[in-house]
Amino acid sequence: MATDTGRQERAGNRSVRIYEELLRLYPSELRDRYGDEMARCFRDLRRDALRDGGRPGLAVLWPAR
Repeated sequence: MATDTGRQERAGNRSVRIYEELLRLYPSELRDRYGDEMARCFRDLRRDALRDGGRPGLAVLWPAR
C-alpha cells in the first residue's frame, strides 16, 4: 500500500506535468520569455500547497491560479 506522502508526491508531479502541458497553449514569444519562470513558480506553489494542505491543498491551488 502506498503511503499518503507518496500519493501526494505523485499527485503533485502530475499537476506539474499538466501545468507544463498547458503552458504550451501560450504564444511562443511568451513561453520563450517566461515559460521556465512560470513553471518554476508553479512547482514552488505546488510544493507549498502539498506541505501546508496535502492533496486537498493541491486541489485548491488549481482554481486559484
